[in-house]
Amino acid sequence: MARHLEKLRTKETTCNFFPIDPIEAGDEGKDTLALALVCRNAAAYIDEWLSFHELAGVRHFYVYDNRSDDGTAAAALRRRAGGTCVSVHPWIIRPAAEGSWHQRKFHVSTQELAYCHAVLNYGPLHRWMAFIDIDEFLVPMKHLTLPEALAQLPASNISLPWFNFGHCGHETMPDAPVVHSYRRRHQLAADERVHVKCVMRTDRIATVGLHLFETTDMGEATVNDRGKRISRGGELSGEDVTNELIQLNHYRTKSIAEHRVSKSYYMHGHDARERKQVLAGEIDRLAQNTCEDGAALDFLSRHGISSAEQFQRHIDGGSK
Repeated sequence: MARHLEKLRTKETTCNFFPIDPIEAGDEGKDTLALALVCRNAAAYIDEWLSFHELAGVRHFYVYDNRSDDGTAAAALRRRAGGTCVSVHPWIIRPAAEGSWHQRKFHVSTQELAYCHAVLNYGPLHRWMAFIDIDEFLVPMKHLTLPEALAQLPASNISLPWFNFGHCGHETMPDAPVVHSYRRRHQLAADERVHVKCVMRTDRIATVGLHLFETTDMGEATVNDRGKRISRGGELSGEDVTNELIQLNHYRTKSIAEHRVSKSYYMHGHDARERKQVLAGEIDRLAQNTCEDGAALDFLSRHGISSAEQFQRHIDGGSK
């Protein structure tokens, strides 16, 4: 923690780790899981994302809407009529500074601040909280729900590695749900490192980050979903990349056209040539060394949903 505080004193830094005072978990939150989501212009995807994770046993969704202009907040709130527990916060935090974000001497991360807000304000209502994006799906591999899977892991900090999916041949956004449209994922090379996202015991969180949290009982250590203790999280590689209980599907690009749009949001400070090179490199990399992955569809089938049409009806039923 002291190392993170020292970063705040340097002249040029990105502040992306936030020490917090640990909260007390309330009785109401026993064994429940909540998701914290920061998103922008996600109206086309949020119904499916909420529907999938609600099936997976998520109790409450905390959506932080970062300057959307496509009706994202309204789409999320419509699901309340179907019984989905969702809270939406307008989340516009951008400290005044000259130049683009990567040129600023001090940059405060909008996403990590939202996660701090979620933990400190809603953490007492839940035992577990996960911090993922709109293109990430937590897939129970054996159980019907995520809380059932988490019950097998007696640790306060669980790191789930990205299992990355590319465009799967889609030039533009397909009509079918995401989990049905993208079924081939990139296979990691033996020495390839991959980011993780974290599922945390809310009453043990001491430092909040994007890919790396610290806890009062484990410090910087974490475990993978096999329960193996790892000295420091953030990235995993080799045999530490596991998916025995929960797989984190990362639909990294979706279609080529959608990836181009999403990249423009957070690469707005880069010149056009650099942005084009990053786009092409990522698209090409994820299209190589792929394998068929039906984990998400297997999960849906355990809930009696056996086709894209059936899942779409389920999605539509919750958004009315």
